Amino acid sequence: CNPAMLTDDVTFTDPVARCEGRCEVSEGFRALAAAAQPEQIDEPLAVSRDGEEGIVFHLHQRYFRGNKLLTLLMPDGFVLRSVLVVQTREADGGRICAIEERWNGAPLLSFSAFRFVRRVNGVVSSLLTPRVC
Repeated sequence: CNPAMLTDDVTFTDPVARCEGRCEVSEGFRALAAAAQPEQIDEPLAVSRDGEEGIVFHLHQRYFRGNKLLTLLMPDGFVLRSVLVVQTREADGGRICAIEERWNGAPLLSFSAFRFVRRVNGVVSSLLTPRVC
């Protein structure tokens, strides 16, 4: 994820974490790439939507293939289809202001306990790895 493409107040949210701000989001993507080694099974499919949805991408990815610790449980890695919703802000030169990943296309649970746990995971994750910014 190119930090220059992100607004200062960008957010990334998936079912387990929420990262806020350019540095935290950039670091989250860097750490994920290093730890999970994501690879595309199929090319991302971009579907432009009207309204508040932004640009929707359908992803089909594999994570952790070749990870020695997980090989016994998942010899081919962890395969996931997801929907990535990317919002941009024209006032910021069309840069990305929000990214939401919906695993298996399911909307994120919005109960306050889930929002709290996602945010704590995002903060803890960013503190445990070196910062990009």
